[in-house]
Amino acid sequence: MPGLAAIFLIAVFVIVYEVRMLNHAEKLANQIDSGRISLADAMPAYQTLAAHSLFSLPLYPARRSLRNRYTAEADRVIADYREASDSTPVTMKDWKRAREALASAMSISPDDKTRGKYSLINGFLALRTNLKLSRNDFEESARLLPDSPDPHLGLAMVQMSQNNLDQAEEELRKAERNGFKAGRREQRSLADGYRIRGERWLAEANRARGIAQMQDALKHADSDLAHAQDLYNSVAPFLNGVQLAERMSLERDRAAKSLAEARQAIPDPTSASDGASK
Repeated sequence: MPGLAAIFLIAVFVIVYEVRMLNHAEKLANQIDSGRISLADAMPAYQTLAAHSLFSLPLYPARRSLRNRYTAEADRVIADYREASDSTPVTMKDWKRAREALASAMSISPDDKTRGKYSLINGFLALRTNLKLSRNDFEESARLLPDSPDPHLGLAMVQMSQNNLDQAEEELRKAERNGFKAGRREQRSLADGYRIRGERWLAEANRARGIAQMQDALKHADSDLAHAQDLYNSVAPFLNGVQLAERMSLERDRAAKSLAEARQAIPDPTSASDGASK
């Protein structure tokens, strides 16, 4: 009997103690949700509760609110980039702040959705310096966030950087199927890619040793430059779209003139045979 009484008293103490922890957690959650406490102060307050609580369940209200606040910080950066506002560009500092917020969210309550966003942000941070790492991060994000357009938008940027333009457009189509609408940033980046590839074809045409090789290179050049011209027109009058579209038109005209001159320079086999018969 004394043993049962002791167990009963311990159980009552634990229940009362954890109910108090739940009340503290709910109070902290209300402060977090209302914005009366900053994230810088909310995390230490949560950690103090966690250090004194015997179980994790009573802390769920504070844990949920804190995770949601951290996730919202990152979501704002991701949304700003997706919407591609010219007046509020997303900087490396913004991406780093978003990554720190998601790291804090995962330290509280990791899940696939948060990990997917974390990989997404790592992909954008690596985009300028390590395309292989960036691609791996975006692919991991696409696996964890199958309904999100953002990983495919990132993969499109990787493909553009590697001049894989057909693959880039396919990734943009996947992003569109998940609700994304390509904007001026994507159109301009694609246009630049087609312009660069078209100009490479022009350079190859200039190095061609025969009319067939030259004609093939100029055919590819005209196709890419025409695509670039259309894309530049789609962003006009922004991002120098008008000027660049006119430049593409002039380059296509020069390419067509070069091909016509090359064809005229080829001897006419019919007139050569007529001269021989005379």
